[in-house]
Amino acid sequence: MDKNAHKRSLFEIYSSEEEIIDVDRLQEDYESESTLSSSSFEDSNEKCAIFGLEEGDTFENWDLAERQVENYSKEVGFGIVRRRINKNRHGEIKRRTFECQNSRKYYAKKRADVEETRERESVKIGCPWKVNLSYNKGVIRVTSICKEHNHPLFGNRNVVSDRRLSPEMLEEIEFLVNVGCGAGPIIRMLQKWFSDAVIHPKNVYNAICLFRRGQKVMKTDAAETYDKLIKIQREEHGWFVATRLEGDDNHLTGLSG
Repeated sequence: MDKNAHKRSLFEIYSSEEEIIDVDRLQEDYESESTLSSSSFEDSNEKCAIFGLEEGDTFENWDLAERQVENYSKEVGFGIVRRRINKNRHGEIKRRTFECQNSRKYYAKKRADVEETRERESVKIGCPWKVNLSYNKGVIRVTSICKEHNHPLFGNRNVVSDRRLSPEMLEEIEFLVNVGCGAGPIIRMLQKWFSDAVIHPKNVYNAICLFRRGQKVMKTDAAETYDKLIKIQREEHGWFVATRLEGDDNHLTGLSG
């Protein structure tokens, strides 16, 4: 069975041509985000990371590295400052250091600075968070990171929490990935199931990427999968579920509608 035909028949739940076009566009966007080969895909933290930052992480260039540090800080809930830039004789950046905006301490140099010092006390409180990155042989690497903070984390936490996929959303994404669904239909299904939430396609793409990375040979429990699809069929007008079972373990190998 043609894979694209399989996906189309499984998720013909759209009530208008406009929605079908929208699904196709979302699928194309996802495929353009995932143009890496399977081997490089495993090593690409730019495509698959969801704002993580760990010692040993690598990046292709300084722009990607700085963007990841910024995204990580926004998600955790603090601001960053760019502290140190070391360049070689050719002007190439060799090392960079980013610190929490609450790092270091401010000391008044004269009595007139006392009031300003009081205003800065809530910012310059010696927070130890710091990340060091270095460039070597064409790769930027996180050489060390201290994740400790000595202050509450707020920042854009409320905004980020609105953008983050909930555990329920991730569970549905994993299920739909495992039954062979494409990114476009997955996003449209999430929009229908979680109508009160704002679904950001990029976050869904990242989640799909992570689930597919961990995917080996797909063998779902046929009864569980069938029950779930039948439930979806009852809830969503236009669903029709047909199955094909194979193997001694009776695993699901075909779905059509």
